[in-house]
Amino acid sequence: MLMVKNNRDPYYYSVGGRVKLQEILEDAIIRKCFEETKVHFEVDRLVFIHENFFPVQSGPFGETQFHEISFFYLMKSNEVEVKCERYTNNGIKERLEWG
Repeated sequence: MLMVKNNRDPYYYSVGGRVKLQEILEDAIIRKCFEETKVHFEVDRLVFIHENFFPVQSGPFGETQFHEISFFYLMKSNEVEVKCERYTNNGIKERLEWG
């Protein structure tokens, strides 16, 4: 499983992001995986759906409550190695790790 870790938070999170308006889920995950890894992946199949409620402590309004519905896919690629280290807009260093 390919996960993201940063130098601020004590947990891992999945590669991915928000779906654009009128974007198909499979197109969104292919786009987000390429944006974050620069690797071309293909969708194999949907593996599971996860619903999550959580607070985020930072932001201009203090704590904000989130309701997230995530779709996790099994992906395929012919490329062997995936490496990525980058900085977010907030200056947080992220890296990809296999788990």
